[in-house]
Amino acid sequence: QYGMDHTLVLSGFPSSTRTTELEKDFDSFRDRGVSIRWVDDTTALA
Repeated sequence: QYGMDHTLVLSGFPSSTRTTELEKDFDSFRDRGVSIRWVDDTTALA
C-alpha cells in the first residue's frame, strides 16, 4: 500500500511529538505522496 522507494527515518524527538507536528514539517511534500508512519514512540518513517 505504501511505497518504500525513498524512506527517511525520523528519530530523536520527544515521545510527546504528535503526528500532526511531523506532518507540518513535510507539508510541502504531501502532494508527492509523503506520509508519516510510526515505528515506536520516538521513531517514524516518512
